[in-house]
Amino acid sequence: MKVVWTVLYLAAMAVTMFLGNKIVGSSMKGIQTGRVRTWAGLAAGTAMLVLSFVQFFCLTGMFPVQLILLLVLANLLGIGIYLGIGAVAGFTLPEKRQKISVLQLIMGQQRPVTSCIGTALSSLVFLTSTVCVLWVFWHHRRGDPDAKVLIAFFQFILPQLALVPVSILLLWPAMTSEYLDDDLRNAQLARGFSGIIGNTLVLVFPLWLLRPEVGTYFAHRGWALPPFWLPLSLPIILFILGSLVPFFIGVYRHRAQARVMSQWEEKWMREVLPVLKLPLGSTRGREIDDRLAKLGQEVEERISSNEEIFRYYQTITVGSAGETEPAPPAAPVVETTAQALPAELEPAREPPGGPVLLLPQRIASLQRLVPRPLRPPPRDDANLAETIQNIVRMHIAKLEEWDIRFAYLRRLIQLGQVVSDGRANEVSGFVEVRLKSSEGPGTESGRPNMIAAWVISLLSSAIPLLVKKYETEILDLIGRLVK
Repeated sequence: MKVVWTVLYLAAMAVTMFLGNKIVGSSMKGIQTGRVRTWAGLAAGTAMLVLSFVQFFCLTGMFPVQLILLLVLANLLGIGIYLGIGAVAGFTLPEKRQKISVLQLIMGQQRPVTSCIGTALSSLVFLTSTVCVLWVFWHHRRGDPDAKVLIAFFQFILPQLALVPVSILLLWPAMTSEYLDDDLRNAQLARGFSGIIGNTLVLVFPLWLLRPEVGTYFAHRGWALPPFWLPLSLPIILFILGSLVPFFIGVYRHRAQARVMSQWEEKWMREVLPVLKLPLGSTRGREIDDRLAKLGQEVEERISSNEEIFRYYQTITVGSAGETEPAPPAAPVVETTAQALPAELEPAREPPGGPVLLLPQRIASLQRLVPRPLRPPPRDDANLAETIQNIVRMHIAKLEEWDIRFAYLRRLIQLGQVVSDGRANEVSGFVEVRLKSSEGPGTESGRPNMIAAWVISLLSSAIPLLVKKYETEILDLIGRLVK
């Protein structure tokens, strides 16, 4: 009979994996089309949840209907919390939702080693869980109290505890990135917060439904029963460490990076503005060349410090199947300096149409990010890797809106081209207007994060109450530590 139950267990697992692949494919298609099927995803997720307890029933004979209903309600409540926070913070708007989904793919593609490690660890946890539950099942009779405890641990608790570090590993770069704005961080924080209830139910379910069995299992081995507050508080602790801490790190780093960029740009414009007001002549031309050389050095340093990401986008935007990419329309003309040229830089040349900005040739990689037709068009039978690359190509023109390093370089290029034209024309008005706009409160570094303000307000209100309630215990602990 155990063979039959094992076959049914594996069949339920196969259906779960099939639904998981369907969810991934539907997500990719939704990102491509811009349509999000929330209810279809919820239905598939609910089916996978029920199937996990069908597997549990095959090995233990238990099918906790009440717990399943509570978990379904917890998922619905989590979706409601996520959508509610998103409606106020704005990250559930269609364009923001598309942006968040694409950026998650891009961040994963930029760090293939981390993604491979995460996938390998997830597969190892899944394989270990499956082998352990089947080993317990075959070494105990079906319905044995000890087997119920062990199977519940290996099927529900172990994967959740083991995959938390994996999720932190995968999400940490995106959460703490100094170049991405707050929409992705806000969405990840809201997603982690909305999942606390469901995660808590999964962790406390063995102590809740299997109280006699768990007590007997620990008593026979002379172990102390873990306190109920431990699984109850563990999801909150993991949320703080895996979501809240990287969220504030990312907010601070993004603000600091945006401020550094804005200050450098503003300082450069203040230096070049008096030069542009000099009379036309050789003196003005030499001063402009000096300022442009400084700007070119900043661009070169920025490209060098992010060379990996530029190389990735350059690879993504190259035409495939032997086709040649069309020349990007209205791309800025880029030239190199004539002094101390490294081997990879070209000598300067004078194009038709007057003077141009003298910049390192490697900035030409930015020209590949200009909007262009997708070549080749996405195929219906494309595999997952091809689909992800097609999605990145489709949205690559929006990088200036989503990633401040691209926006910063584009602004420097534009400023350089305008100032270069100042050798023969009056362009100081443009720089003055740009300088005034950079000093306004609506700049990137000055925009407040609503969710961060909520969290800080909540913590500032909750911490004094907790300290007041547990004042005696805290003082006792401090006393023991001092002694």
